Amino acid sequence: MRMLITAWIAGEMFSLLIDYSHVPWDVLIPFGCCGLVYLLYEISKDFQYKLIGLYLLGSSCIACAGFFWVEYLKTEKPQQQLSAQFDNRLTLLQGYIDELPRVSDKSVQFGFKVTHWEVPYAKQKPESDQDFPKRVSLLYPSNDLVQVLKPGQYLELKVKLKQIRGLKNPYGFDVEEWMYIQNYDAQGIIQKGGIRLLDATPHDFKITFESLRFQIRQKIQKSLGQDSPYAGVMSALVIGDQQMIHPEDWKVFSATGIGHLISISGLHVTMLAGFGAWLSLLFVKRTRLIYWQPAQYIASCIGFLTAFIYTWLAGFQIPAQRTTYMVGIAALALYLGRRLQPMDIWFWALLIVLTCNPWAVYSPGFWLSFGAVLAMIFALPHDPQQVIDIDALFLEKLKTSFSEAARVQAVVTIALIPLTLYWFYQISLISPIANAIAIPVVSFLVTPFAMLGAFLPWFLGDVFLWIAHTIFSVLMILIRPLAQWEWASITGAKPSGWLLLISFIGVVICIRPGVLIESWKSRILGFVMCLTLFIPKEYLLGGIPHGELEMTVWDIGQGNAVLIQTKSHRLLFDTGPISFGKFDPGEKIIVPHLKAEGIRNIDQLVISHQDADHIGGLKYLLENFPIQHVMGSIAPDHQVQQLLKKHKILLEKCQVGQSWHWDGIEFYVWHPQLQEDPRSQYKTTKPNDMSCVIEVRHTHHSIWLTGDVEKNAERLIVERLTQDQNQLHAIKNRNVILMAPHHGSKTSSTPIFLEYLDPESAFSQTGYKNRYQHPHPDILERYQDGKIDLLDTVNTGAQIWRTEGDWFRIQKFRNETSKP
Repeated sequence: MRMLITAWIAGEMFSLLIDYSHVPWDVLIPFGCCGLVYLLYEISKDFQYKLIGLYLLGSSCIACAGFFWVEYLKTEKPQQQLSAQFDNRLTLLQGYIDELPRVSDKSVQFGFKVTHWEVPYAKQKPESDQDFPKRVSLLYPSNDLVQVLKPGQYLELKVKLKQIRGLKNPYGFDVEEWMYIQNYDAQGIIQKGGIRLLDATPHDFKITFESLRFQIRQKIQKSLGQDSPYAGVMSALVIGDQQMIHPEDWKVFSATGIGHLISISGLHVTMLAGFGAWLSLLFVKRTRLIYWQPAQYIASCIGFLTAFIYTWLAGFQIPAQRTTYMVGIAALALYLGRRLQPMDIWFWALLIVLTCNPWAVYSPGFWLSFGAVLAMIFALPHDPQQVIDIDALFLEKLKTSFSEAARVQAVVTIALIPLTLYWFYQISLISPIANAIAIPVVSFLVTPFAMLGAFLPWFLGDVFLWIAHTIFSVLMILIRPLAQWEWASITGAKPSGWLLLISFIGVVICIRPGVLIESWKSRILGFVMCLTLFIPKEYLLGGIPHGELEMTVWDIGQGNAVLIQTKSHRLLFDTGPISFGKFDPGEKIIVPHLKAEGIRNIDQLVISHQDADHIGGLKYLLENFPIQHVMGSIAPDHQVQQLLKKHKILLEKCQVGQSWHWDGIEFYVWHPQLQEDPRSQYKTTKPNDMSCVIEVRHTHHSIWLTGDVEKNAERLIVERLTQDQNQLHAIKNRNVILMAPHHGSKTSSTPIFLEYLDPESAFSQTGYKNRYQHPHPDILERYQDGKIDLLDTVNTGAQIWRTEGDWFRIQKFRNETSKP
């Protein structure tokens, strides 16, 4: 049976990964080999070899069935997406809120089930309701309706709907994939004053739980007050709503490795299911129900029902789903009189999760949850021969409990090292100590008191919530110093598939069952194999050769952020746009990329100028990543100067004539030319024309990073090139790659500038359907007339340009023809 389940899952996962532009083939191939070996192992356990062919045929058929099941789901899903003809159109929607609204300081976001729609003034309408999105993600750009909007409300809305669109970067958060997993078909912004309540009530199983979740969140906020620092944690422990947790607290949870406790983990569901089974057992034994069914049958069913209800109440998160299915399978096996091994229960739960929601494989919670349970099943088999001295029963039980708890923590910590590094690029060294303190406190004190407080009425609920909050506050007093320790966590590059495979083999060797003392040498060897994950990439792949470079052009929206890497140095040009929401390009794109690539520091940060679309990620970058040197074109009284002074960093002024050499690559500054009184120059000259322009010169290529220079600055650059014929000749003999000045604005990319540089390729970083219409159609036509290939990140996603002698290899991260 395990073999058939494995075959089905293999077919599903192959279908999920096969059509992605960012398929991790280096991960898929080695683990595919492991899956094949496991199938052969299952087949070889049957000694009647004449059945091997039948086994192979059956597993192949099951794998094909799993493959085509997911293929069917993938073909059905895109048909519900918003059509391009209705993209960015004002639409009238009727329907109801079908999830817990997500509240921030400046907006409210929620899922909306569409029951009726109308597109005013549309020349062409969908042929039927089947051609219009059924569920959309809506944003209301204000939080003045927080107390009004709640699950189950019927609304009529004026919405500007858009196709699902997000940024595509190698290591960044994929919004499109997330919305696909959440079953959204479009996204939209509600117009001001465009909300009207309707007198109707939906009848939906999901709405019942979402409404209850909303009421519980309201009760927690009201009981603890808006100023309570950990009201968000209480909400997360009870209903899985983590949006109110402060970002600084998340940093502590991440550094100490206790983040898994601040969500609805499998441990909490199991504990609640056990409590429900125990109560039902006490009740059944005192009634005549025991004559109808054995007490353990009824208790197991009640335990599963408790877990199922709580899983829905917690938002149906994957770890909670996994636990509920395992409890249900165990209860069903008990009822049917079947004896299942823990591994069989794990396999069945895995099958159910992936069959109901194949997209779960793109969630870190899926891998971490199933991986942790698999490690415990593998490493901690039940020993029926163990006998406890009845005369020392309590002490022996206490000793055994502590011993097993310590071993479970060690097993899970070691087993999740590869997955944690793969998903989050860091490992918490202080995690064993922090979890030893936090697990019993959160699991047996904070969570039970928080649940009692949420469900008990009147002042009793307030008292229990206050107790839970107070206990967690004391816990944080103990945990915070651990997070501030310099070696609390270590970062590492995202490992390749073969390193993951080696580390997983090491994990198996290290945590395998058996007596530790008798096999300590091999276990140390296994642990060392796990540490191969931290081998720097340049040691394995050779890194960037001397005299070559790599340029990363991030898909960062309406702004600039470009990373230049040589053999041993890194230059970052600008830090992306300032966002008015929670999106910080430094936190969401730049720093994760640097960590995933194993980059330890930035040698040179260049801030082209002071506009908001070039300094958005600067604050987070300064606070969370080492920067050796900063240069830029910033007015002396600008806030960026104050920010740099706060971090004790001196800003070097960017001006013509500066140059340096790194690893066979030359860097030249071509603009601006500062006057004797730069303070007055910043006041009289447009900030765009003060942009720092840097040429990165390779033996065969010349890359121009231009910022937002416009026609006046371009004219000055041309004059400088005309005056220095040697430099102009050196540039003309190279393949020029140009950053389209000012994102392709019609005030830039003048004909004379393009004529002098004569680029073969260009790139621009713009926002999807931005209000400035960058790159401007006239500029696009100008580039086309000059036979210049302009690559915009809106169409390509992130771009990685790698020099290989006299030519560039370009990797793009958006495939317009593929869907998740």
